Amino acid sequence: MLATTKPAELGLPMSHWSLEDLAIQIVNDAHYRDMSRSTVNRILNSNDLKPHRCTQWLHSDDPDFEAKALHVAQLYLDAPRLYQHGELVLCVDEKTSIQALERKYPGRPMKPGQPERREFEYIRHGTRCLIASLVVPTGQILGDVSKRRGSLDFCRHLRNVTEQFPDAKRFHWVMDNLNTHWNLSMCRCIARLSGILPPLAFPPTTTTACASSVANTIKVSSGPQKDLAVGHCRRRVA
Repeated sequence: MLATTKPAELGLPMSHWSLEDLAIQIVNDAHYRDMSRSTVNRILNSNDLKPHRCTQWLHSDDPDFEAKALHVAQLYLDAPRLYQHGELVLCVDEKTSIQALERKYPGRPMKPGQPERREFEYIRHGTRCLIASLVVPTGQILGDVSKRRGSLDFCRHLRNVTEQFPDAKRFHWVMDNLNTHWNLSMCRCIARLSGILPPLAFPPTTTTACASSVANTIKVSSGPQKDLAVGHCRRRVA
């Protein structure tokens, strides 16, 4: 069926079919006089075909993928119980390339019947990186804004977060396998932190996107936090 064929295979400059494109292609191929959009839609629906939609799936070559994924998922489930025993489960991730914009003129506050107005013109101050951690059992989000996302910036964030919980007995961090999370300088940083702070535990994660997918809670939460931290700034960002 035409709908299950990629447009590129027919030399068409598009990635997915639209109803209009399918109708035109059917007319050209079958030499019909006419083919309406609604007719194409009806045919697709009767065959449960949705060429405009796309879902994702994850492939992993890690033989321990399932065990690692289950371990991280179980850690999330155990977070409330661990919290009662003085242990914290946290997930951490970075949101990079956030534009640091300064409005050229001050905004105007809202009035009855009129929302807040923000001046269109802005001044660019480069980009910033938001490193944020979600405290799983409480829902609290702690973040740091930096110019980059290097190992030192990441380690500084871990230190800032752990200092917020001086009574914690143990920290369980869920993170992906970004190179700045496990290189030599990061290991040295963790070693220094572990000597003066409660133990930091890092559950094993797969070399693919498993940890990223499981830790997506902080990715979802980082959007609003990004707006609060950088997006609405009116003054120069350090």
